[in-house]
Amino acid sequence: MGEGNKRKRMLSLFGWVALAAALGCYGWYQIHLPLNRLHSNDFKHMYLGAKIMRQGHSPYDAERLLYEAREHRFQTILPYVYPPFTGIVLMPLSYLPFGKALLVWFFISHVLMLAAINLIICSVYGRWSPAPAAFWVFYAALFFPLTRNLTAGQLNVALLFCYALIWYFHEKQKPIAVGFATAFGTMFKISPAILFLYFIWKRQWKNLLWGGVFTAGILLVSIAFVGWQTHREFIPLARQMSFGRSTWEEYGHDFYRQPFNQSFNSFFHHIMTKNPHTNPLLKLPKPYADKMTMLVSLILLVAVLYCARSKSQWNLSDYREQRDYALFIMLSLFLPSLCWDHYLVQMFYPMIVIGYGAARRGWRLMLPFLAAALYILAMPFNFDSDAFRMGLGILMMSIKLWAALLIFILLLISVKHPLKTEAGAP
Repeated sequence: MGEGNKRKRMLSLFGWVALAAALGCYGWYQIHLPLNRLHSNDFKHMYLGAKIMRQGHSPYDAERLLYEAREHRFQTILPYVYPPFTGIVLMPLSYLPFGKALLVWFFISHVLMLAAINLIICSVYGRWSPAPAAFWVFYAALFFPLTRNLTAGQLNVALLFCYALIWYFHEKQKPIAVGFATAFGTMFKISPAILFLYFIWKRQWKNLLWGGVFTAGILLVSIAFVGWQTHREFIPLARQMSFGRSTWEEYGHDFYRQPFNQSFNSFFHHIMTKNPHTNPLLKLPKPYADKMTMLVSLILLVAVLYCARSKSQWNLSDYREQRDYALFIMLSLFLPSLCWDHYLVQMFYPMIVIGYGAARRGWRLMLPFLAAALYILAMPFNFDSDAFRMGLGILMMSIKLWAALLIFILLLISVKHPLKTEAGAP
């Protein structure tokens, strides 16, 4: 007995030392180094959008946004493409000078990132432990899409935290809190709306009800703050983000097929249709790429719905339930026309779920594929290289899409393996 306790204390000590080292790496690679190159490419239009709404104007007015950009001496500016509620949430930052607002958002993102990792570990592993926290914090330290998110000032860390919080409240069986967190995420950046389909498919009626109630409530509050007309102006802009279309096309933008866009829609345009980024293998009319995207999206949706069939006897802490939730998060990344490489920060919940499954439940054959996918997702990559503009090299322009798809496939097949008890797990 004494020998066993000594071993546990040694393992615990090793875990804490590893966690301290991982936090040191995180501080160096994700705080110190990014602070020296905060280009704020995305935060600029979020900041200006919030400021414009605070002044009683519409952030969807291109001329107004460009005017504010000139006033702030921004060399470049992108369109404000978020719901009005996003600007309302960020509105307090618009009272600060831009540089200070950017730093505040930078450090808020770090708090949310570390909190999300720890929440997910508590849910997936059953309890918090320093060893898995050390591994995933260290991975986050080397995860280049996170660096891209931080230097651009993007929102993906906030969405990851929402996903982690929603599952945490769901495990605690607090449907009111689940509903509020889901509604907040949906109104903040639309993509978490996929969870309403998850609630319906899993027959989680209380979560669905409270999610709908709070979404309606937040929408009413948002309208009261900035007016109905601003919300109406968001609707045509949202349509411009559909397959084969782009916001600010009149200014020469084609976001739906940019090299850094890792969506299926971007890939099919690169490989099938005439475009300014590649010499495609096929030269078909533009609608063919959009139809192929819709077909693949339908296949992915059907695969998830089939594998996530409700079983009333499953426990919320069951790996299968966590896996199903992770699959719907993956759908939120795969289905839209935009999936910039920094969106992959949202994959931390699916990655931790399949990482736990592969490492702790004896699925050793998965480990090489999982390790390859995690490496590809984390590494810096020049999607815009000339080597990826023709022939089979075009496949490399979407390399992180293939790594994400591999994680998705591993999640789909993971429950086919016989589950081991904790006592029998390696």
